[in-house]
Amino acid sequence: MEDEVTFMFQLGVVRDAAAAPYHLLTLAYLKELAVKFVHEKIPDNGLNRLADRILLFRHDYCSPNVLQLINSASDVTDETLVEIT
Repeated sequence: MEDEVTFMFQLGVVRDAAAAPYHLLTLAYLKELAVKFVHEKIPDNGLNRLADRILLFRHDYCSPNVLQLINSASDVTDETLVEIT
């Protein structure tokens, strides 16, 4: 078993790889990483309380509804594409 999970964050057309240690991977930590991603990629975003407002979805191409709300960190596995909204 590997020590970290590697996945992709996407915000609109902006996409980049991310990784997190398995033992730290919680929904709160995923949101923290997502906020960091947004601030790095779009520094002048002008959004307040971003951590309280974002939603994370995983792309599931086998489902009729491709975007599936991430309810648990276990929804994110290696090579998951995580959409930030």
